[in-house]
Amino acid sequence: MTQLAARISKPTAGSGTRSARASKASALLVATAAACGSVANPGIDAGRASDASAGTTADAMPASALKLENCPIVKASRPASNSSADAPRLGKLTVGTATAGQPLPGTLKLPAQSLATTLIVQVSGQTEHLACALSPGELSANQIDLSRLSVAAGSGTGNYLVYFGLADAKGNVSGYVVGTVAIGAVAPIAICGGAPFQALGRAVSATTGTYMTLNGTLADYAVSGSTTPLSIITQSRLFVDTGSCTHLWLGSEPTAAKPVGWDNFLLVEHRSAPGAAVGKAWFYGGAIIVGASTSQTVVHELDPTISGMDLDPQVPSTGAFGYPAKAIDLMTQVSSASHTFELTLYLLDFGGSGSATDVWLFAE
Repeated sequence: MTQLAARISKPTAGSGTRSARASKASALLVATAAACGSVANPGIDAGRASDASAGTTADAMPASALKLENCPIVKASRPASNSSADAPRLGKLTVGTATAGQPLPGTLKLPAQSLATTLIVQVSGQTEHLACALSPGELSANQIDLSRLSVAAGSGTGNYLVYFGLADAKGNVSGYVVGTVAIGAVAPIAICGGAPFQALGRAVSATTGTYMTLNGTLADYAVSGSTTPLSIITQSRLFVDTGSCTHLWLGSEPTAAKPVGWDNFLLVEHRSAPGAAVGKAWFYGGAIIVGASTSQTVVHELDPTISGMDLDPQVPSTGAFGYPAKAIDLMTQVSSASHTFELTLYLLDFGGSGSATDVWLFAE
């Protein structure tokens, strides 16, 4: 909601003061994936440089990596999202545990009357992506059944980040929804010592009702003093092993040159493992968020400082909605003794309209 800052008092920034453990050490800047002591993950460790910029050539896919089939293959990384108001939108992604040689279980929600023509799918670290023509049945059902894709019989056991997007006949490309596909036992993805990777896809400014229809609301939280629900713009869930890295910085693109931001909030939930209770929650944005059932204030990290007009895509307001690249470090709220955990990232809208830049993670 672009007028939120004018209607709700903001808490004082600084509650997220970094501890001594968050200081950078030069040794960490040259840490390698092997030094992280993490579960090997061919889908991200062997080729993460491919995600340094969507639309560029990637490192070769390792022989044991996840391979998806049954759609035409394009020998290039996924096309970059654009910020056109006409770009397709996509909704909630659900992906089940996969089995080599079997269809990929899951669904991807579409808005009503979508003009999308193509489903784009890329496994993180690969040099190619799939371009699947959407059927009239999928468009009328407002949902893509991911079982149209098959997991190749030679796919190796592991956990893989997979990007799903949409393109239309004019070449507009949606923001990407990020999912994790597990073959075999669920294990954390080692993220220390590699290139940055995309954790959330952009969303061009749209009405709250658009997001509410596509993704629903987050009933566990509310803005203090308000009964307006928090609509989900997009979300992702990441089970990670940070190894020896002590920072998880945020940016909007892989060079960390441009600001990152959202209208209205990024809320983070920390769990010790998938399926565990929420151990801690905190958020970034200008308001006060409380637990819906407890009314306890959720930890507020930082207020935005950058105009919404300076973001890509823009927030149609000169108010502050953005942050300099690497101003946010998710690890300020994570115990220094914890390096294996699950983070659920929610981009949330509080009525009126909402939007978000791409969100990339830099593990250092």
